[in-house]
Amino acid sequence: MISYAQNYEDVILERALGSRYGGFYVDVGAGDPDHLSVTRWFYDQGWSGINIEPNRAFFQRLVQQRPRDVTLNIGASDAHGTIPFAETPVGELSTFDPTGARDGAIRREVEVAPLNDILAEYAGVRQIDFLKIDVEGWELPVLQGLDLTRFRPTILVIESVLPEGRTESHHAWEPLVTTHGYAMVYFDGLNRFYLADERADLADAFRLPPGVFDEITPARVVTLTYEMRLLTEAIGELAKWTKPPVQMVESTAVADVLNSISEIRQRLIATSSRHSRLILACEDLVAALANRDPAAYIIPPMPELNRALGAIRTAMAALGSEPAGTRD
Repeated sequence: MISYAQNYEDVILERALGSRYGGFYVDVGAGDPDHLSVTRWFYDQGWSGINIEPNRAFFQRLVQQRPRDVTLNIGASDAHGTIPFAETPVGELSTFDPTGARDGAIRREVEVAPLNDILAEYAGVRQIDFLKIDVEGWELPVLQGLDLTRFRPTILVIESVLPEGRTESHHAWEPLVTTHGYAMVYFDGLNRFYLADERADLADAFRLPPGVFDEITPARVVTLTYEMRLLTEAIGELAKWTKPPVQMVESTAVADVLNSISEIRQRLIATSSRHSRLILACEDLVAALANRDPAAYIIPPMPELNRALGAIRTAMAALGSEPAGTRD
C-alpha cells in the first residue's frame, strides 16, 4: 500500500480494517488531503467520511480534492460557540489550545461544535470505522463533546504527545476513552490506538509495528519518482539542444523547460529538506539558463549549463540508488 500518514498510522488501520470499498472515517484536525494524511489511502479505495478542519488553507484543499467527503471549516469542542484559533505558518501546528500558540500565528475567532452534534447531523446511523483526533493539545475538549456510548467508532486514533516533542499527554483525557468500553492496543510514539471492546477480534492487528510484510511504499517515494521522471524529461530536452551542431530553439520552449524545472524544485522543497543536493542542482541549472540572452533563438554550449546538467544527473542517481525504506 501507499502510506501518506506521518507515522504509518494508515498502515496499522489498513491492517485492522482492510481497504474494502465503502468504509467511513471521521477526521478531527484533518490537515492536508495528501501530505501526512491518515485518510488519503482509504479515500482512494472508495471510502468517505467527515473532515473537521478549522485551518482555511487545508479546508479549501480538502473541499477541492475530497468531493465525496463532508468537510467542515469549524473546530470540535465541548460546547457550541466561537473561540480563538491560532493559525500557524506550519498549518499542522494550528491550535485552539491557548497555551500552544506559536510565534507568527494569526489569531481569529472560529466556530466550534461538539462531536455529538456533528456526528448526529452528518454521520447519522453509519458505523464509523475509525475516528482520528489530531488537535495539538485540544484533545480533552474534543473528547468531552463526544458520547462514546452513543457513537462507537471501531478504532480511535488520538495524538497523545505534546506538539513537537515526545512528552506524553494522554493522562488528562484517556479516562474518557477507557471507561467507555475502549482498550488501548497500540502506541506508535505519537498516537495511541484504542479498540472498541466489541471488536476485540481485531486486536491481533496491533501486535506489531508496521514492517516489511505490510509492503509499504511511502507516498514521498512515489512523489519523488514522479518528479524525477519529469526532471529527466526536462534535462533531456536541454541536453539535446546543447549538442553540436548549434540548435535553433524558440525562446518560449526554453522558458517552458525553465518553468518546469523551477516548479519541480519548489515541490521538492515542500516535500523534504533531504533532497537538498537535487534542489541545489536544480537551482544551478535555472541560474545557468537565466544567464543566456532571453531574446536569442539558440542555446550556446555553456560550461555552467553542462555542469548543472551533470550535477542533476548525479543527484538523481544518488537518490535512485537509496534503498526504498530510506528514500525520502
